[in-house]
Formats: sequence, C-alpha cells, structure tokens
Amino acid sequence: MVVVKILSGLRAGPAMRNIRNGMVSTIIPVYNRPRLLVEAVDSVLKQTCDALEIIIVDDGSTDETAAVAEALCAQHPQFVRLVRQPHAGEMHNGWPRALNAGIAESSGEFVQFLDSDDLLMPPKFATQVAALRGDLEAGISYAYAREYAMGDPPPLKPCRRTGETFRTLAPAVFFCRLWPTPAALYRRDVIERNGPFLEIVNSDWEFECRLAVSGVRLNHCRMFLADVRNTQRIEGRRQGNRPRRGYPENLDAHERMLASARAVGAPPSVFEHQARLFFALARDSAAAGFPIESRRAVEQAIALTDSWPRRLSYRTFATAAGRLGSRRAGAAVQSVRGPLLRAATRVRLIYARWQHRLRVVVDTAMTVPWRQWPSAFARLWQSRAGARARS
Repeated sequence: MVVVKILSGLRAGPAMRNIRNGMVSTIIPVYNRPRLLVEAVDSVLKQTCDALEIIIVDDGSTDETAAVAEALCAQHPQFVRLVRQPHAGEMHNGWPRALNAGIAESSGEFVQFLDSDDLLMPPKFATQVAALRGDLEAGISYAYAREYAMGDPPPLKPCRRTGETFRTLAPAVFFCRLWPTPAALYRRDVIERNGPFLEIVNSDWEFECRLAVSGVRLNHCRMFLADVRNTQRIEGRRQGNRPRRGYPENLDAHERMLASARAVGAPPSVFEHQARLFFALARDSAAAGFPIESRRAVEQAIALTDSWPRRLSYRTFATAAGRLGSRRAGAAVQSVRGPLLRAATRVRLIYARWQHRLRVVVDTAMTVPWRQWPSAFARLWQSRAGARARS
C-alpha cells in the first residue's frame, strides 16, 4: 500500500509522532526530476545503516515524478513515504516549504536533507551517527563532499569548506555556507529548536546563521560521504539566476543574516564582507528595477563598512541612483564593473610580480657577499630569461 499525504495549506503543521532513537530521516524535496529522484533514493537505500526512513516531498511536479515517487513507495513501503504539496512557484522552488513538511512528517532522531540530484555514500549514516554518539556536545556532523557537473569525473578535493575543521559555525558561516546540503547530518532537536526554514531566497544559509547564534557544536568526519551534482547540462536549467520577486526576499535574507552576525558579536571582517554583499545586492536590485530595495541595501553597505574608499564609492552609487534613476545607475555599474575588475586584477598581478622580484633581490643581497653580487644577479637574470623562453 502506497502512503501519500496531500498538503493543501501553505505550511505543514506539527505532527504527533513517536521519535525513534537511532533512526535517520532523509527528506528529499523534488520537482520534475523523475530519473534523478530514483538515483537519490537508491543512494539512501544503500546505506549500511538499516534504521532509516525516506520522505519524498513532491512540490507539485507536472511530469511523471509523482508516479515514480509512488512506485518507489510501493517497492519499499517500509522505508519510503510520499508527501505532496502545491507547487510553490519559481521564487524559491518550494524547497524550504518542502523541508518543513518533511520534518513534520519524519520520526527519526537524526535528520538528513538531500536534494533530488545529489547522492550519499553508503557509509554516511553509520559513520555520522557513530560520530554524534561519540561527541555528545555536537549537534551537527558534516563530512567531505565532492561537487562536480554531472558527467564529469568527481574531483579529489573536498568542495567549499568541507575540508576544514570547525567546532562552531560562527564566524565562518557569515562569509559563506560551509557545506552543501547533503554533507551534514543533524540531530532532530537542533532543527526543532531553531526552525523552521523560512520561505525566502537563501533560506538554507539563513537557517545556518540562526544555528550559529544558538552556538551548536560541529563534528567533522574527514572522509567523502556525499556528492553534489550540477545538473545544468542535462536539465537545461539556468543556475544562479534570480527571479524578479527574488530581490526583495534576498534583501530580507541578508538583513536576517546580518542580525545573526550582530547577535554573536562577529568580528569586523564579517561586517566588511557583509557590506560588499549588500552593495552587490544594491547594484543588482537597481539594474532589475527595484529602487526601494536598492536604496535599503546601499544604506546597509554604507553603515557597515569602515573603509572610507568603499564608503565613498557606495555613496557615489547612491547619489547616481537618486539623480539618474536606480535602473540606469545599476546598468551603468554593471557595464563598467567587468572591465574595472579585470584592470584591478591586472594591477594586483603586476604588483605581486614586482614584489616577488624585489624580495628575491633583497634575499640575494642579504645572503651573498657584496663582491659576488654581479655574478649572483647575472645568474638570476639568466634563470628568469630561461623561464620566459620555456613559457
């Protein structure tokens, strides 16, 4: 018998459930990915840990995804359940709403989030559950993950910052997400104390910033346990572009993350980084035709930075947006940003090259007697000439 629950409301309410000790609940949101869904579910079923459940949350798919999910439930009724919800639209693809629905339906002591195009390695649950059992202070275990385009060979290096060991999320999480979604395994109580996921852009990053405020401890498993596959080639989906309605929501998410950074007393470098993010958002919002959001974002950027050149550039943009109009100012900045970045990169390379040359000359002068300077510098010149010829 296939168990299917239909969610008609905007958000799943809390469900009465018995939490099963040792069980791992895997929540898989999906929208129009039938083949990839089968592969993701199969990677969970191959876990060496038998105490597991899989909750597929179908975000109103319009193809055969729902039928494939029902077939998976019929094949593995003891492990797989299906939840359906109306499609949440293109703004955030229903991802945070699906996660909240899956959490409400799950009953595991531990929770794993898995995107429908990603994979888990067979020992993931057994390894990370054992790690959390042995580290009672930790609420999250994260592992090395590989990130690559589907069809390419997996890289040998951990992606993002999964190769680094952190005991807490702060302050590193305020610069970027430390891990992709499938790399982490959560204790349920950590999620329930800090949830739910907000239905906004960057909901996963904002949720992790809230976790940083709670002071949750991390456990690091130094082995590859998850694969993140970029499916842009096979699906033709554009990655990273933001729908029009996404700009106000992205500003809201960044303001919430800024509040979290202030709550933990983050160092000044975090706020300088946040200032750059707010200015980038101001520029993009202006070019997309959101003058109010652009003005709010640039005001945040000005307030956050201690660098007077940056503050001057931010104020200049704000003045230009006020006089020329936000869309014109944003488009103008976008048009000159690429050449300016290339010029700045060129200047940095030239500076670094001459700084290195000066350091070599000084080191040579300090280590070689002055009578041998002519021959030593001649050898340096010859070696550089040979390197240029080989290149």
